[in-house]
Amino acid sequence: MLADCTSWQDVAAVLAAADSTGRLNSVHVAAAAATLARLAAAERAAAAAAAPADGGTAAGEALVLRGVVPQSKQQRLRMCVVRKAVAAAVAAGWRSRWHPADSQPAAVFSPTAADVHGDAQRRAGASATPWDDQEAAEQAAAAGGSSFSIDARQHLLEQLCAAVAAAWPGMSPASMTGAAWSLAVLGEALPEGALPSAGAAAGSAQGLAVQLWALARLGLCPPPAWLAAWLAAMWAALPAARSHDTAMAAWALASLGVAPPGDWLAALCGRAGALAGRLGPQELPPLLWALARLRYRPQLRVAQALLLRGQALAAAGQLSPQGLALLLWAPAALGLAPRSGWVDALLAAACGYLPLFRAREASALLVGLVRLGHIPGEAWLREWWQHTAGMLPYAHGRQLVLLLWGSVQLGQAPPAWWMHAWQAATVRAMAAGQVSSQGYGIMWAALQQLELELPPAWLGVYWRASSSPAALAGLDCLAAERSLAGLAAVAGRLPEGLAPPRQWAAAFLAASLQLLPRANMDNLAGLLAAAGQLQLALPQPWLAAAMARLAELLAAQGIVSTCRTAAGSSSSNNSDSSSLRSRGQSAGVRAHLSLSLAARLQRRRLAVQLARVLAGLRAQQMLASPPGRRARQGDAAMDAASAGSRGALGVADALSTWPWLADAVRVTWPDSRAAEQALRALSGGS
Repeated sequence: MLADCTSWQDVAAVLAAADSTGRLNSVHVAAAAATLARLAAAERAAAAAAAPADGGTAAGEALVLRGVVPQSKQQRLRMCVVRKAVAAAVAAGWRSRWHPADSQPAAVFSPTAADVHGDAQRRAGASATPWDDQEAAEQAAAAGGSSFSIDARQHLLEQLCAAVAAAWPGMSPASMTGAAWSLAVLGEALPEGALPSAGAAAGSAQGLAVQLWALARLGLCPPPAWLAAWLAAMWAALPAARSHDTAMAAWALASLGVAPPGDWLAALCGRAGALAGRLGPQELPPLLWALARLRYRPQLRVAQALLLRGQALAAAGQLSPQGLALLLWAPAALGLAPRSGWVDALLAAACGYLPLFRAREASALLVGLVRLGHIPGEAWLREWWQHTAGMLPYAHGRQLVLLLWGSVQLGQAPPAWWMHAWQAATVRAMAAGQVSSQGYGIMWAALQQLELELPPAWLGVYWRASSSPAALAGLDCLAAERSLAGLAAVAGRLPEGLAPPRQWAAAFLAASLQLLPRANMDNLAGLLAAAGQLQLALPQPWLAAAMARLAELLAAQGIVSTCRTAAGSSSSNNSDSSSLRSRGQSAGVRAHLSLSLAARLQRRRLAVQLARVLAGLRAQQMLASPPGRRARQGDAAMDAASAGSRGALGVADALSTWPWLADAVRVTWPDSRAAEQALRALSGGS
């Protein structure tokens, strides 16, 4: 009888009928859950399609309450019999647990206009059924829908979940699989401690795929023993798997974060490649996404078959915006390099769907293009700017950052009107706390490459939002370097400069201080150089931690001696600094001549980084000098930025505090004269 149900009210009636006679069992419970899952999916689709035409959400909810699955004449007759049987049982004193206490079936299944009309026809000798009159049938449907409210639906769902939990130990493996899938669709949890047996559908790839898909939808990761049994069962069933089974299994594994052995994934991809021509628009994008998440690159012939199938689906207009975005994002994530013709074909298909794109799909598509290194044509970009501008007010902060970053990475400067919309949207996103510390780093990495002036109001929101504890919680070395370097680059283009507020500087430096022991050479050089450009006075603990990490990195590469970098060695080594200078100078020249080409390039890279470090230290020394000296040097802006916050270094403190720094410069710089000039500038000489 559950196959005849076309509404939640029908399911409640069938369950009540079986319960009233004592014939309700675990098979009925699992089948009822599957029926509700099917109805819920159909109702959501119908409500989404009808709501815009009918005037909004209220119309969609009314449609859901009535039920939308068509019902045949025979089904209507059978359900009429069930309703009357339940009403009779309630009239005899039985209470239905499937209905709320105030909406028992005796009231719900009272005679409707259709029943009255049918009784009149039978008394007149007519052969028509009570449901043949269309108007009466519509009245009956409306009456049934209005009596079975949202509260009644919730009550039915709660009772069904309780029945599944009670029947779970005695369910067959197939019933467990069906119940797990149904509860996943309905958004409900499995009974505590319960898992469908990994052999629930031995020999059936479809059943095994549904099992894991349901668990992934519920966010329930099985224990290793269960997963091992499932992988073994699926391995045996793969030769008979359908295309849908392979996509569902791969998606479930990736969603759960389970990485099977390479030969297992090879077998799955081989089966998917053999069935590539049957992969549909709902199967191919999730399959590619799953392989990218699992970091598994299929064999070239399999990858080619999958990408060609994607191109065919896109040309036929069968891929959704999400499918198109995933199809462009996945190849680069898999380490594949499709031909430009393949990318152009997908972009041509996506162009017609751009009005339907959301910010999430648009940002994923752009990231895919960046990774593939493919720049779209001018006409396509015009459509892109036009349609993405409309989605900016509704985009999440992460998507706003990626849209700007992707455009810059492709070498495209957004139009001025697009940037105005982007700035307004990011003000909203920053104020709402939607931009993470990594997001701010990526944002400044993009902004520093654009010739634009940021409004004071935008900067004010940035200072407040980016210095909050929540925004700084996930700060890492790269994000810190990007943020400070981006601010320095933008400040360099402003006539009045850009002095970070004292509160922002204190919060940022306190958070970045904890990261310095994990920083690399690029991070340290970038942070020190940017702080100097921003005229940001660094506290002594911060500067000491940064230089200690720099000494550690240089010692690890054999540039300086570990004993030379020890804290207590500075005073004892000051006496022979002149001899070290001459030895370091000659040793640096000889070392450069004897190194291989790769080692020379590495030394040159270190020299560039050390030059940035020296520039940053020189700025810190100037910040720590008396205000009169800074004024004479024309550094009024620097004085304002560091007022009340004296730096950690004196004019000639850097080389005496860290004598190994001079050794590192002389060893890495190929031009000894330039090295000495840089050191004299740092020590305050001419």
